[in-house]
Amino acid sequence: MKPIRPDYQPGMLSSHQFRSFLLLLCIGILLLSCAGEDGADDDSSLLDGDTESTVEDGDSSLDEDGDLDGEDETPLLDGDEQDEWEIPEEFEGIDPSLCMPETPLEDLPFDPQYLRLESGLAIMDKNVYLSTVLLKDEDLNQAQQSEDSLNALVEERAEALAQATCGEDLNCWDGALTWSEEDIAGAVAALTAWNQADLLISRHLLPCGDFARYANLPRDEFLQTVVSGTLEALNRIWLRYSRRISTADLLTLLTPLQTEMQQATTFTQPLARVNEALMQAQGRDEAVRYDPLTDGENRLAFERMETISWSAYPFSVMMVPGQGPNDLDTALHPTGAGRCDLAAERFKAGLAPFILVSGGHVHPDQTPYCEAIEMKAYLMETHGIAENAILIDPYARHTTTNARNLGRTILRYGFPPDKPAMTNTDLFQSAYMLGMEGRLLDELGYIPYRRLVKMTDNNNCLLTSPDALTIDPSDPLDP
Repeated sequence: MKPIRPDYQPGMLSSHQFRSFLLLLCIGILLLSCAGEDGADDDSSLLDGDTESTVEDGDSSLDEDGDLDGEDETPLLDGDEQDEWEIPEEFEGIDPSLCMPETPLEDLPFDPQYLRLESGLAIMDKNVYLSTVLLKDEDLNQAQQSEDSLNALVEERAEALAQATCGEDLNCWDGALTWSEEDIAGAVAALTAWNQADLLISRHLLPCGDFARYANLPRDEFLQTVVSGTLEALNRIWLRYSRRISTADLLTLLTPLQTEMQQATTFTQPLARVNEALMQAQGRDEAVRYDPLTDGENRLAFERMETISWSAYPFSVMMVPGQGPNDLDTALHPTGAGRCDLAAERFKAGLAPFILVSGGHVHPDQTPYCEAIEMKAYLMETHGIAENAILIDPYARHTTTNARNLGRTILRYGFPPDKPAMTNTDLFQSAYMLGMEGRLLDELGYIPYRRLVKMTDNNNCLLTSPDALTIDPSDPLDP
């Protein structure tokens, strides 16, 4: 038979030819229908322009379970028996398999049951936890006072502050308070040689998670990294916030501390105490303003987590980054509201059991409005989403830390770490996220996720990394 032309008319065939044609057409439709039924379970369509395929050209052999011959089935996540979800047609392209781990995590580099110590210096507790531990673990604190090299460091730091007669000379105060490279090297050597150092590591430094990125380093290198990082962070905080307060106010703050810190019992205590007072005096408590979240803004959602069947959802959580307004009178930027609108649609379609709204008091500087708090209120009031489905991250100040803090929430709150999360934002920020690895390496020194892959213009999938737990005191407002 000749090929059928686009302008073909049935009248051009004889009745016998026409009946034969109809018979062949019906057979073809039936064959196509059967083929469609065989592939009905595969709903992971590729985006326009994607060329990746899980089946090589010419190889369509499947085993009796529908998997490629010779390939292992994707392992089930902890606690999951079988996925029970479907992606609605209107969200074509959203596919968690794009971020499934090649190798599931076997062990997390921290203890989720670890109870953090508190020193009364909340901002420093979050930024420089080594200082907190040395002060508040009674066994370790007593042992320090019996160790000559460590005790000498304590006396040296306390005396330098107590005897400083610097007046308004900030450079003089820098010399009395900050740690030189030589000072830091001496502290590292003293703590590394301390006979209680191994207990310090096993009891606190490893299980707390603040130093997760360094957990696999050799003992001495691990201690060197933690101690030097702590002292350098204390230096940076002093140098930043001592320049943002009047000298008169600075002297008013320092004078009583010169006497108080003569009773210091750890070498980090004098500068940590000064820095806490400096930041509190300037209202820079953003890093701890809403803590503890699980007793406050996140309590209802945290309690609901125990009831979640994770296999019923394609993603563990959906993160929505905030957008800071340009003035002090606007609570929620329209862009932030728009991102929430997109998230509400996807949440109501069952793509994730929780929404994490992420953003602190960022723009303008020291704004009274927290992006996460305002987005949570918007989702509840405008879209009727229950409070126990919304988590907040009221700390993040950059797109990079939106992604990092998403990972921290997943790990700290007990989300399945090998189940992908989903980011939900406007197409410009969504695209920016895909190219921010250089900035992450420059600012954090690591990538806080194992995979970050585009699904649609508004949605990426993300598989977090345990490195996300690592504290970064270079930004003490969101370390």
